[in-house]
Amino acid sequence: MRTLTVVALAGALLAASSLLACSSGDAPTPPDTATVATAVVAGSVDYSGPKRGMLRVALFESFPPTEAPKAVYSHPVTSFPIAYELEATLGDYFVVTFLDVDSGGYVPSPDDPISMPLRTNIAAGGVRVDVTLADAVRR
Repeated sequence: MRTLTVVALAGALLAASSLLACSSGDAPTPPDTATVATAVVAGSVDYSGPKRGMLRVALFESFPPTEAPKAVYSHPVTSFPIAYELEATLGDYFVVTFLDVDSGGYVPSPDDPISMPLRTNIAAGGVRVDVTLADAVRR
């Protein structure tokens, strides 16, 4: 069951690639903090496998995603666990986290370790979301 879920998750994210592919000009725009309340989403990401690459943590308002992420954290990773932090407007989000091992950008490939999307509410004062990545199991 878990194998199918991870594979289905990767498929849903790949299907949304046209909406999520971000070039340098398409990156999510930070909210205007002068008029919009924001808070910090922070946590740690752990992974016990051998792969390394660019860690991607993205906040989406829906899942599967129907538009570009509202906030993104990207950082090269050589060891785990790693702390992350990003800022977003208050509201409900899905936290999608994966390790981009093949430089595929903001859309995970089947070889990228990934977590299940985690639903969270960002309220004043922020929220902590800890994540553990897993390799997709192929049949």
